[in-house]
Amino acid sequence: MKTTRYILLVIGILGLITALFGLINGDALTDQLITIVCGSSLIYGYFQLKNSTEIKN
Repeated sequence: MKTTRYILLVIGILGLITALFGLINGDALTDQLITIVCGSSLIYGYFQLKNSTEIKN
C-alpha cells in the first residue's frame, strides 16, 4: 500500500509540472485543464490513502 501511495504522488506531481510547463509554453488553460484536474486528484488520493491507513491502525 505504501508503494501505491508514492506512485500516486509522483504521477500527480509530474502531471502538475507538465501542465505548468504547457502553460508557460503558451498553451491555453482549457488545453491543460484536464491535466491539472487529474494531477491534483492523484495528489488528493495520496493523502486520502495515507489517512485511511492511519485510521485502520
